[in-house]
Amino acid sequence: MDQPFESIGIRAVIGHCLQALSAGAPPSRRLDQRVSRVLAMIRSSDELRISIDDAAAMAFLSPSRFAHLFKEHVGLAFRHYMLWRKLTRAMLVIGRGRTISTAAHQADFSDAAHLTRTFYQMVGLPPSVLMRGEFFEISPPFETFDAPPAKA
Repeated sequence: MDQPFESIGIRAVIGHCLQALSAGAPPSRRLDQRVSRVLAMIRSSDELRISIDDAAAMAFLSPSRFAHLFKEHVGLAFRHYMLWRKLTRAMLVIGRGRTISTAAHQADFSDAAHLTRTFYQMVGLPPSVLMRGEFFEISPPFETFDAPPAKA
């Protein structure tokens, strides 16, 4: 790195650290076009309740085949990916200074307790930790492939 850390953005610092810690070059694989199409549709939509049947129909595959293809290319089961999107939305709402209850409502959780339980299971911390300091969004690694960037 040719410039001091203070003069570059936090994303660049994180990217540099990840690159320095990785064993080699980032993967160069490409997502299957059907998976890319579904991911692009999901990212462009505010809807958080997309069923695997609907996603499979967008990819012109059976739900079973789509589930296997999605996990193979994304690395997560479709259901876990959609849950992660809900958590991401909740984190962004909390990061904007809103309450956990508001975040739960806007991220399609039944209530604040449901969000807190799910967040703790997935992250290992309660969502209240996001209320303690500055918060910023880190882009998902999928953007380096074929899919368009996620909307914040």
